[in-house]
Amino acid sequence: MPPATTAHDVCRVPFGSFIPFLLISFGLAWGILGLYIFLSERMEALFGHLTGKQALTGRNGDRK
Repeated sequence: MPPATTAHDVCRVPFGSFIPFLLISFGLAWGILGLYIFLSERMEALFGHLTGKQALTGRNGDRK
């Protein structure tokens, strides 16, 4: 008879997979910001001006 597996064991993510996740997310975020800093004219032509507004609501996050 095979050993019983629980939902906790099935959905478990190995800790070693967080390192690639963090490297990829850090690299993407800082890479895009770096491109806006060093190639600002080209990035603004492609994606528009970088603002602090939220893309979906158009607000700065402050409540009125």
